[in-house]
Amino acid sequence: KLQLAGRYLEYLGTQKMSATRIAQEFFKLGLGFDLQVDAERSSVTLYGLEESLEQGLELLQQVLFELKPDRKTWGNLVSDILTRRQNNKQDRTAILKHALPSYAKYGSFSPFSNVVPEAELAGMDPSGLTDKIRDLFEYPFQVLYYGKRPVAQFRKYLQPFLARAGRKPLPQMIHFPTASLHENELFFLDFPIVQNEILLLGKSTNQFDLEAFKAQGLYNN
Repeated sequence: KLQLAGRYLEYLGTQKMSATRIAQEFFKLGLGFDLQVDAERSSVTLYGLEESLEQGLELLQQVLFELKPDRKTWGNLVSDILTRRQNNKQDRTAILKHALPSYAKYGSFSPFSNVVPEAELAGMDPSGLTDKIRDLFEYPFQVLYYGKRPVAQFRKYLQPFLARAGRKPLPQMIHFPTASLHENELFFLDFPIVQNEILLLGKSTNQFDLEAFKAQGLYNN
């Protein structure tokens, strides 16, 4: 759901600023930010002009901690998500590069299939998603900084975020066990395309064969 919250974030404003105004304020400062949610970690990135760092962190604080949920915006996003899911069922790249490899590696329970069901999406209270964004800094986190400011000065700018850290323990990760491959298996998908496509997957080996690696690149592209 945090991944959903990340997508929802870009369309939201606060009590004082609309989403458009927020984008304009970051642009004036020569900055940008994003929220990335991956399988094992999540990150909030602020990037741009060094001279705008302090103002940018203050603005980022306002955005993340004062988000205002909007049901109409959430409804539009749900509609877009469901349309994309339907389109992906007809997209051979999505099927061959993502769906089939995920099924071959994990089976039916996989990171690819771990999505919020349609009925739950439609009935979801969007305020729960803004709460997830606001609470993100209440979990233990690391800070990576690339710039010219002394650490002590940079740490001072971060105090509103650091003051929240560690209030909540990290949630337990979802474990996706990989399939046990003891013999060759063939997965066939009947899909209406002109040419056939083949994808070979296998577990790692203790031996690295350079010639086999070259052949893999040749025949899988």
